Amino acid sequence: MRQTIMLMAACAALLASCTNEEMNEGLGIDTPIQVTASVEGALTTRTDNSTESLSTFGLSIKDGTGYTGNYAGENILAEKDNGTWTLGKTVLYQGSGQSYYAYAPYKEGHTGESLTFTVDADQATNDLQGSDLLHASGKVESAKLDITLAHKLSKLTVTVTKKGETNPIEVGDVTLRGTVPTATLDLTSDDVVAASGTATEIKMWHNTTGGTYECILVPQAAKAFGVSFTYGGDTYLWESSSYTFEGGNAYTLALTFDGKVSVGEVTVSEWGKPEDDLGGGTATETDYTYDEASNTYTVYTAEGLQEWRTALESDHAINCTLAADIDMRNTEWEIITYSGTFDGNGHTITGLTNCFTYMNAGTIKNLTLVEPKISVSTRRAGTVASENWATIENCHVVGGSIEGTDLPSGGIAGLNGNKATIRACSSSAAVTIQGDGDGAGGIVGINSSRIIACYATGSVTGNNAYIGAIVGRLGGELTACYWSGNEEKGVGGGLDTTTKVEGDVTWTAAMTAMNTALSGTGYQWELNPDDKTGKRPLIITNE
Repeated sequence: MRQTIMLMAACAALLASCTNEEMNEGLGIDTPIQVTASVEGALTTRTDNSTESLSTFGLSIKDGTGYTGNYAGENILAEKDNGTWTLGKTVLYQGSGQSYYAYAPYKEGHTGESLTFTVDADQATNDLQGSDLLHASGKVESAKLDITLAHKLSKLTVTVTKKGETNPIEVGDVTLRGTVPTATLDLTSDDVVAASGTATEIKMWHNTTGGTYECILVPQAAKAFGVSFTYGGDTYLWESSSYTFEGGNAYTLALTFDGKVSVGEVTVSEWGKPEDDLGGGTATETDYTYDEASNTYTVYTAEGLQEWRTALESDHAINCTLAADIDMRNTEWEIITYSGTFDGNGHTITGLTNCFTYMNAGTIKNLTLVEPKISVSTRRAGTVASENWATIENCHVVGGSIEGTDLPSGGIAGLNGNKATIRACSSSAAVTIQGDGDGAGGIVGINSSRIIACYATGSVTGNNAYIGAIVGRLGGELTACYWSGNEEKGVGGGLDTTTKVEGDVTWTAAMTAMNTALSGTGYQWELNPDDKTGKRPLIITNE
């Protein structure tokens, strides 16, 4: 009897042990794994990933042989519904030998044990979560898997205050410069193993509640880290010769603004924890910066644009990227021969008083010229180029006037030469040619090559017979070009394959045809919701 009682007691003890340890409240071997998830660190702004905001993540569970079978799964979607996490695949608890890694944001179709991740270039739209890479890894110790994800990238917060004041002031176009956007994360070791790519700009989000500007960036040793902003119509730049950003840290750059100079102090902490002082720097007004490696000017002001033009006198191939809208109404401009890449970067140049360039080679793109007032008598007249022997794309002239004397004149270029291309461009400028000028057109005076998917809505006048809404005189090709207005024809002299928008031909129909012609170029037209005059019915978006 004593032996029987002792055996029953032993069985009861064994059952209790199994219930409490192995069964884990009913979750034992060969039962489905259940997950809970949280995000490490205190919530610093509502745009950060946090335990409250996290709604999906990717989960991979590996058994002794790989990611297939009942005890494993790769890139399983975990979703939260009413506070409960569910998995897109049922994975059973094996008892031992299972490991996991988890990451967010979830990337559908991802495979492998490394993840290449790129932060958004435009974080100004209140979506830091899309750039906030989270990760966790470890062993599966029970059928109840508790996952704590950590921030793997770096966060930067910028404040700007006036000297002698304590409250931050509001500035414009706060942009992080000089950092690469891409990292590769080893999902099994929890390490960011590389930063790659060309240094780019990141537009920072304005946290109006805290008066700060914030963004997320890749951990790296930045060679020329800087922050630019605009205030009172001027652009200012804070620069550091080099700086190392580490994953999981939050950095604050405090700028004290005094009209011309800002004194900066950088502090660092773990994400959501108190900060430690790291030092300081200065920020000064800037017209341009120059990157020797890429031979590129980044231009912020009219003065900076003039500096770039001066540099072209010794090297016609210097590249240029606009970082702000440029006002040239009180600045004289002299035409310059050009063979580099000019990227307007979606910005405008207002009040140009001369042809911008003579395009010998290279590309001008992504530029809008507002209200130019150009009058020339000794060369062909065009806003973007007097003559184009290269490529002009996604360039637009809004309002203004172009006037030539005796020589061809056009809204975009006076002449589009052999083997040159103009595509995805528009003009609403008034084009006039005096005397016996040889051709005037809304886009080009004389076309000897290709014009693709362009439109014009401005007036074209002159004494010569070669007057056209798109091209004055044609010796090349026109594809999917449209126009509106009082002109009699789209091409003054030559085969007219253009189409006038009137009656049954709408701008929607024109948009469809032009977008077909632009397929594969990276540009597409869309209806302009802000057009109230009919002068700019379509605008370009990047595919």
